[in-house]
Amino acid sequence: MHGKGSCKQCPDSLDLNPTEDRNYRNNPPIMIRYAADTNERPKYILIDAGKTFREGAVRWFRRLEIPGVDAVILTHEHADACWGLDDMRSAQLQRPLTVYLSNQTFTALQGVYPYLMPKSNSKPSTAFVAQLNWEVIPQDASTLFDVFGLKVAPIPVYHGENYLSLGYAFGLDSKKFVYLSDVSSVPEESMKVMKQYEQIEYLVIDCLAWKSNCPTHLNFDQALALVRELKPKHALLTGVCHDAFQPRSGQREATGDARRGGAGCAAAVRV
Repeated sequence: MHGKGSCKQCPDSLDLNPTEDRNYRNNPPIMIRYAADTNERPKYILIDAGKTFREGAVRWFRRLEIPGVDAVILTHEHADACWGLDDMRSAQLQRPLTVYLSNQTFTALQGVYPYLMPKSNSKPSTAFVAQLNWEVIPQDASTLFDVFGLKVAPIPVYHGENYLSLGYAFGLDSKKFVYLSDVSSVPEESMKVMKQYEQIEYLVIDCLAWKSNCPTHLNFDQALALVRELKPKHALLTGVCHDAFQPRSGQREATGDARRGGAGCAAAVRV
C-alpha cells in the first residue's frame, strides 16, 4: 500500500495480524459498557463511528463479547467520527438507535445521510438501512445529558481555529472518565469544568504527532501539558499518527516527566 521509500512504519505494520500488531490502527472510537442496574443487560454506548467502524466491529466485537451498539455519541462531523453510521444497520441493538450529537454536526450530516434523516408524513423505511433517532445536545460543559441512565457532560474543545468538536466526561465525580479525541486547544470554560472534578480517573487525549505542529490536533508536548494541568490518575493518547511507531522489540514509553507523571500528576503515558 505504501512504497518502501515513502514510509518506514506503514508497510511494517501490515506484516503482522492486526490483533497482534499495535501499529495497526483504525479511526479512534471508544465503547462504554454500562448498566444502571445489575439486574439488567449492560448497554453498549459507542463514541464515534468513523469510516473504519465496520472493520473494527468485525475484528473486535466478537472477540470482546460485544453484542452490538445501543446508542452512539458523536464528537463532530468529520469522516473519522461518523462515516460508519450507515453500518449501524448490522450492529444496532435498539430500533431506532439514538445518536447524540451537536446541532452543528446534525446540520452537516443531513447532507451526508439524507436517507437516514426523519421525513415528515412518511412511514418508517422498510429498507435495510440503519434506523436512527437523532438527539441534539447542547455544546455546554455544564449541561448533562442522559444515555440509559449514564450522565454525560459534553466538553467543547477547539479542533482547529474557530471549529468546535465535543469531548465527553462521564462517571462518578471521584472517578471521572474524560475523552478528548479531536482537539487543538481547550477553551477556558471547559478547563474550568474539568478542574472542578474531584478526580479524573482516566484522560484519553488527542496526540497526532511527536513534535510537528498541526493546526487541528495536539502533538505530544501539547498533550502532556494538558495532562499535567488536569492531573488525571491515568492518561492515554489517541489518534496517534504513523510517526509514533511501536518497535517490534516491545512497547516504547514516553520518557522523563511523562513516564513519572510530572508536576504532581500520577499519569503514566504509554504509546
